[in-house]
Amino acid sequence: MHKYYFFLDETGNHGLTYVDPNFPLFLLCGCLFNENELLKAKEPYISFEMVKEKIKWNISLSDLQPLLPLA
Repeated sequence: MHKYYFFLDETGNHGLTYVDPNFPLFLLCGCLFNENELLKAKEPYISFEMVKEKIKWNISLSDLQPLLPLA
């Protein structure tokens, strides 16, 4: 038996009692992932997060140089 994950998000006014004329939209969007495909997709993200954390803790504020001279 396969395991799936479904991610759902919404935007707009979900109460449907008032429609904002400046944003008269309500949208539901979802993605369905097979567990194996989801794990493969998460691997690069997890690796990136690990590298980012390692860099963050190895750099002190004194190591950071301003990109532009401060006037």
